[in-house]
Amino acid sequence: MATINAEGSSILVASETLMRFKANAVSLEHGGVSVTTSKGMSVQVSCVTVAPASNSWTEFEVTDVDGSIHVAAHKGDVTITRGPAIGASTKPTAPAQAATLHEGQEATRNEVEECGTAKRPASPTGGTIFDSPYVRWGAIGVGGAAPLCILFCFGGHPPSPSDPAGSSKP
Repeated sequence: MATINAEGSSILVASETLMRFKANAVSLEHGGVSVTTSKGMSVQVSCVTVAPASNSWTEFEVTDVDGSIHVAAHKGDVTITRGPAIGASTKPTAPAQAATLHEGQEATRNEVEECGTAKRPASPTGGTIFDSPYVRWGAIGVGGAAPLCILFCFGGHPPSPSDPAGSSKP
C-alpha cells in the first residue's frame, strides 16, 4: 500500500494496484484507490470518471477488478460520468452520461457495458507476457536444450554422484 499526498488531496493506493497519477486525477487500470479531497481530485477507469460533485471535502473509493468498477461515496457526493475512453482516438459511440452517488451509497458498473470495449490487456501483446509466441518458443527452446546439454556437454560421460563433472572416462 502507498499514500500519495497532493495539494488538498490524499490518495491511498491498495496493494496490487496499477494506476497513473496525473495533476488532478488518477488513471486506474486495476486495483483500488481511496481518495480524500477538497480540490476535486478525480479517478478515471477507462471511459468512466468518478469525481466529487462539489469542491467540498469528499471521501470516496474506486476499485476496478476484472472489468467491474465499484464506487463508494463515504463523505460527500460523487458524480460518475461515462465519456470517451482514456486514450481513445475516436469519438465515443454514446454521449456522455452522468449519475450522482450520494454520501453513503455504493454503485457497481460493468466496464464492457459502460465503455463498449473489452478490458485493456495487461501487456502490449494482448494478454500476459506468457501469451507472446517469442516467450513461448524461447521457453520451449531452453527447456529442450537443457537435457541435450546435459547429455552432450559432458563429453559423452554423464555426471554421477562419484563424478559430478562427468570428467572420468569409462
